[in-house]
Amino acid sequence: MSDNRKIAVLITDAMPLTAEQTAEIEALGYEVTRCGDTETLPPEEAARFEVVLGFKFFTKNALEHFKNLKFLQCIATGIENVPVEQLKGTGILVSKGKDLYSIPMAEWAVWRLLQHYKKGRDFARWQEERRWVRAQWVPYDSDLDDLYGKTVGIIGTGDIAAALCRLLRGFEVEAIYGINSNGRPLPEYDACYTPDQLKELAAKSDILVSLAPLTDATRDSINAEVLSCMKDGSVLVSLSRGGVVVTEDVIAALDSGKLGAFLADVVKEEPIKADNPLWEMDNVYLTPHNSFISDQRSHRLFALMRDNLAHYAAGEPIEAVVDLSKGY
Repeated sequence: MSDNRKIAVLITDAMPLTAEQTAEIEALGYEVTRCGDTETLPPEEAARFEVVLGFKFFTKNALEHFKNLKFLQCIATGIENVPVEQLKGTGILVSKGKDLYSIPMAEWAVWRLLQHYKKGRDFARWQEERRWVRAQWVPYDSDLDDLYGKTVGIIGTGDIAAALCRLLRGFEVEAIYGINSNGRPLPEYDACYTPDQLKELAAKSDILVSLAPLTDATRDSINAEVLSCMKDGSVLVSLSRGGVVVTEDVIAALDSGKLGAFLADVVKEEPIKADNPLWEMDNVYLTPHNSFISDQRSHRLFALMRDNLAHYAAGEPIEAVVDLSKGY
């Protein structure tokens, strides 16, 4: 900073901070205020802040009350809780939680894929039952399968997808294809496609992974029409936003045998109701929207926040700026 002015920053409790970390931010030239992530501030208090860091904060607070806001740091990868339409044309910088959760989410996908292909659920049950169930070596086959040689399609080619590509290459998959907004080639992929080529990608994939952001264009995009194009026995992974996938169509595809498995950390309606058929299906693997959790999460989150606050105070470019026209 070129003067002694302190930048008023509001950091909600969605971002845990130690005393040492708070002091580190203050040393960058900030006056730090803390509040609850769903706490509503009076307009006169809101008008003090030039920078806000939070998660769901603007679901409870009116953007127009923050008359001096210039930079909003969202700690989530998605920005569904950010008032995107209101922010358009304001000049307010918006950054998202880029590359914070890519490693644990990529590991989650590989863990679930291996659990399915290697029948981990069966072996765990047999261990509990103290049963020694060997593979059938004659006629030299079994129902165990490999990741090796599979073709993987990934919808969305952001940081999580890039981390997943790195892990999958280690298993020597046959090919990895991606979908991004314009089909631009990227080094992690054998080829990339445009969103209107989703059915083509589904048809060639043994594993189809949804890592797309939730926008008007992606909502309900993995539906019965797309699922009908998939190979018999293929695997669908839902890992970004549940609203991308039509749950009822997935259930029908599982019932018919078109889908071999559904691996989901996110679904359209959360939490899943007790009477949802997904609970009872042996080829469905569910976790409650926690694939991003990691012992490294708080360290990565603070590093991004600190770096972006340092960039802002110095008048330098912010990392992971959201394109509000695209919604991600």
